[in-house]
Amino acid sequence: MTLRHFDVVIMGRSLGCLSAAALLARRDFRVLVIGQGERPPGYSWEGRRLGRRAFTLLFHETPVWRRVLQDLAQSQTFRRRTRRREPSFSLLTSVGRLQMWAERAALAGETRREFPDVPPIIDEIALSVGLAHRGLESVLERDTAWPPQNLLERLRARRWLRALPWVGEDMRVLLDKLPAGHVYRDAAFLPAAFAGDWANPPPELPVLGAARLLQAFVRHAAWFEGGEEAFEDFLVQRIQAHGGVCRLEERADGLTLRRGRVSGVVIGGGEQTIGTECVITNLDGRALVELSEGGGLSHHYAAWPELKPTTGRFVVSCWLRTQGLPEPLAQEALVLPARGSQGRAGPRPVLHLQHRPAGSSSSGEPLSSLVAEALVPLGLGRRMSELREDVLDVLREQFPFLDRHLVLVDSPHDGLPLHQYHEGRRREVERVYIPGASARAEPLRPLWRAETPGFLGLAGEPMAGPVRGTWLVGTTVFPGLGQEGEVLAAWNVAQRITRQDKAWQKRRRQMWSKIDTDTA
Repeated sequence: MTLRHFDVVIMGRSLGCLSAAALLARRDFRVLVIGQGERPPGYSWEGRRLGRRAFTLLFHETPVWRRVLQDLAQSQTFRRRTRRREPSFSLLTSVGRLQMWAERAALAGETRREFPDVPPIIDEIALSVGLAHRGLESVLERDTAWPPQNLLERLRARRWLRALPWVGEDMRVLLDKLPAGHVYRDAAFLPAAFAGDWANPPPELPVLGAARLLQAFVRHAAWFEGGEEAFEDFLVQRIQAHGGVCRLEERADGLTLRRGRVSGVVIGGGEQTIGTECVITNLDGRALVELSEGGGLSHHYAAWPELKPTTGRFVVSCWLRTQGLPEPLAQEALVLPARGSQGRAGPRPVLHLQHRPAGSSSSGEPLSSLVAEALVPLGLGRRMSELREDVLDVLREQFPFLDRHLVLVDSPHDGLPLHQYHEGRRREVERVYIPGASARAEPLRPLWRAETPGFLGLAGEPMAGPVRGTWLVGTTVFPGLGQEGEVLAAWNVAQRITRQDKAWQKRRRQMWSKIDTDTA
């Protein structure tokens, strides 16, 4: 039974999905957002929030996000609710600690202090990174189709492609200038590995993408007031303010087709159908084909790029007394264990840490929440249950008094009980008793690997989905650009859907008014 018809149905609650939904709702499309089984960014135990993932705004100063905010008339509101990080992050290695600053002089002073043997090489790498970043920035400032699709777009793109440096090169051309075994080879581009969605190790990342992500992490990263949940709510409010409907607890069980195109989305265990002629999702192309049961395939599916999820983001969330952390520790940190150090599940993982002040305990001691994210191979099986202790071991190397200050430790990905600490004793809480948490281990958010990466080494799957009438805005579209790639895909998809609606274009010309006068 068809319940209702929407112009666009969005499946997923990711950054790309919610951005596309807000843009289309603002443009007077009838929009429905369903969560597709994705869980909220966090959950709670006894009033203490635990994170499912680390989250930092790495895209808020990008050209495409500025266009999104102008379209939504939210530039001023967004600016009020964001805070720049100072310092950008701490880099913790087995041989020293650095504070990484956005200000060039301060950053150069830190690197010279910790790596006095190779400052000219580090300066040369920094110049190359800046050149690549500025070249890509000048291209992304153009509000044109990205990547170029038809012949005319490709001919136009040839003009600016010639000016881009390091096209087709990976990070080895820069890192090989450093001595073999030098710690800076491992540490220099760790931010790019965590900020992007390619599963390749840092030396194999494309120079353009790694430079873009590194500059975003060092110079432009920000904290949204209230964290990821507040940012998600910010976008949901924009959708609903313009008449969109959000049912984040729903999920699609399949797609219905008519004349070889999408005609509806099946929900409610197959008993109900939402009519639509356009579906946007953050699923990968193969998962979308499974929902359509192989029907309605477009002509370019025969040459569909093969992306494989080989790595996942494993997260451990902790609460601890703030005095257990060193005072100079930035709110963001990257931890590089000693080379070759082994854990229970294999080599000890590199960690991305986020910590925030989180109130105080019943005795008045200040508390902090800590989210530790590790990139680990998928398919570990039973060894997944050992990763939590491996992560804690890496933290103990840097924070020797960690154990005596722990209050809560949990991971949504290993299926183990939550660990609660009181007066040095550990109590285990089974997952079925934790509100908002899954009783079973939740899947890791994947990173992707492609035998032949797409446009400039940044692109993966096309935005036009493999089923006619579908569009992709997930991490598989521009894995080399991370969060910016999701926003870029959302903007491009919204533009293409809008251009296809001739009635909307006529209506907008007749009722045009300046949407957002704040362009600063």
